[in-house]
Amino acid sequence: MNLQEQLKADMRAAMKNRDTETLSVLRVAVGEISRIRDKIGRPVVNPTDDDIIGMLKTLAENAKVMGADGELMILESYLPQMMTEDQIRLVIADVIEENKYSGMQDMGKVMQQIKSPIIDGKIASNITKELLNQ
Repeated sequence: MNLQEQLKADMRAAMKNRDTETLSVLRVAVGEISRIRDKIGRPVVNPTDDDIIGMLKTLAENAKVMGADGELMILESYLPQMMTEDQIRLVIADVIEENKYSGMQDMGKVMQQIKSPIIDGKIASNITKELLNQ
């Protein structure tokens, strides 16, 4: 079962269980799936789990900013466990070593190769800068 199917199944279960908070959050998430767009702004017809994870991350960040802890917990339950800073550092070091990248001119190449829904882009960017400037 892919993530979209899981969200819909859990939404139906929340309806049956009369769990209004979960139902409300999942209705928003399922509705947002139809609004997922590709890099040039076209709607994605069949979004992948990675597309949906990106959308869920955005919703979770918004919930965090708004202080909606219950909503945040529900959304985070659908997100994969993020890599730790040490794990990200190892991945980036491997990419740099394998491809013999040596300077800031290679930053974009490194970031493109490590792009993943389980890697925090801000942390990865800082580590990449640090390792390429050594």
